[in-house]
Amino acid sequence: MRKYLWHLDLNKIPCGWENVYQDALKNCPNGMPLLIKGTKFFYHPVKYRETLLEIFSTAKEKCLEIMKNECLDRKQLSELLENDIILFNVLFEWCLEDMDETFFDVNRFKDKHQFKNVAIYFEETDDPFSLIADFYYLKYFRVNNAVAR
Repeated sequence: MRKYLWHLDLNKIPCGWENVYQDALKNCPNGMPLLIKGTKFFYHPVKYRETLLEIFSTAKEKCLEIMKNECLDRKQLSELLENDIILFNVLFEWCLEDMDETFFDVNRFKDKHQFKNVAIYFEETDDPFSLIADFYYLKYFRVNNAVAR
């Protein structure tokens, strides 16, 4: 059986910013306001991680529900693509390394399109050191060199 992004357990995938998360658990588990170059941010890696896990879980459940159907109509395919894009975008952020404090601003989640970045979904790099490259083959809609394993 072929595997897809919705078969992943995000908790079992190494987080690229695990050290930032662990530090925040100890030093600011409830987040803290920051002022960087005159702009206010709410730095909260703990909530950021929790929210990523929730978003991933919700999109995963939607995909699993859709895939219960034998034949998918256009609406279902569209919804599957949307949720596959969300799954990949969350996974992309999960794997990122060397993020600055503004990355963990939980106010970013107010944008309903935060995890619907099509460019991230369809761009595929040949960089062997890219953590996300290991997951290209799990996308439902693959392009370029993403070969099923």
